[in-house]
Amino acid sequence: MAKKRRRFTLKKVPLAAWLVIAFFAVGSMLVVSSYWSQRQAEVSQRQAIVDKKAAEKAKKEAFIKRLVPTAQAMQKQYGVLTSIT
Repeated sequence: MAKKRRRFTLKKVPLAAWLVIAFFAVGSMLVVSSYWSQRQAEVSQRQAIVDKKAAEKAKKEAFIKRLVPTAQAMQKQYGVLTSIT
């Protein structure tokens, strides 16, 4: 006669293991959220710097566009090369 197969039973995971898993999950969430918020702050600072540089460049270009006709007229009148930077 053949031997009976044992039934597979799930053993309950002890409470300590669940606590370790929970603390690990919460801790990893805190670390990830801290890293994410730090990266967001860096990105916003970089974007502010880029926006500031773009605004300065646009201001300079607007000044040059306003000054070009006068400079060209003076160049024709006096024959001196103008330098607008």
